[in-house]
Amino acid sequence: MPIGKNTCNCPYPPGGQAICEGHQMAICRIEGGVAFTECISPPEDVTKAATIARDSNWEQALVAGQRISNWTLSNFYRQRREAFAPLKEQDIHVLEAGLNGAPMQNFGAGLSLAPETRDPVTDVVRAAKEDRRMIAFGKGWSAPEAWLAEFYARFGSEKWLNSYDPQSSLRRWLRE
Repeated sequence: MPIGKNTCNCPYPPGGQAICEGHQMAICRIEGGVAFTECISPPEDVTKAATIARDSNWEQALVAGQRISNWTLSNFYRQRREAFAPLKEQDIHVLEAGLNGAPMQNFGAGLSLAPETRDPVTDVVRAAKEDRRMIAFGKGWSAPEAWLAEFYARFGSEKWLNSYDPQSSLRRWLRE
């Protein structure tokens, strides 16, 4: 791995590697037999959530981690996701692969999480795996509502309730 860079490998064939700046999330997709790479900088609200996760108690860290996880998944799937959408079993597998920078043959993509988001996502993956019953019943994993209520009371709800739409982020980036 290049020094100071975040990388992920593309599935074979054709293989390849996304090489991004150290603070960015790296994604490599195979489309039509060709590798395409993306480097995505976490937006300000995600970096704030990472700071909250680092500086808060475990429950608040999980709430912030769920928000970060849904931002990550919205970019990986290229689909709008609510900030606190429950995480399905497939989502947990994607996040886990992203923690390791592993290519995912079944998606034809590779993912490596932005470094500042790794710890909060690790906590969410660990909590979701420990609470398998939510995933087993198809409901998905979510931070308990009591934690969300406390989190909203402390940090305000408006800035935390918006959804992630990778297309609007792309449009905003293109305008800048």
